[in-house]
Amino acid sequence: MSRSPVYTSGAPKPPSFLSQAIVLEKLVFCSGQIGCDPETGALIQGTIQERTKRIMSNLGAVLEAAGSSISDIVKINIYLTDMADFKSMNEAYEPFFSDLVP
Repeated sequence: MSRSPVYTSGAPKPPSFLSQAIVLEKLVFCSGQIGCDPETGALIQGTIQERTKRIMSNLGAVLEAAGSSISDIVKINIYLTDMADFKSMNEAYEPFFSDLVP
């Protein structure tokens, strides 16, 4: 099986030896993303919506570097530290998928 790591400057640099994603045959397995500015490496300070948009932008950059896109996502995990943020997070998250819900 062909296995290739993915790296892009459009998303935060991963720690140590990790990659931003792995392409295995026709599948892309992305590493977790956080609300970091890829240029500065600083965490985004702001609302959950601002951080969610940054995370999705980072994820989109990784997928693009892998030859894929957000519209190809079939599974995604979201972790929140406070479920009270779910509604606001979802308002920023949902537009990235249009009619294509993972």
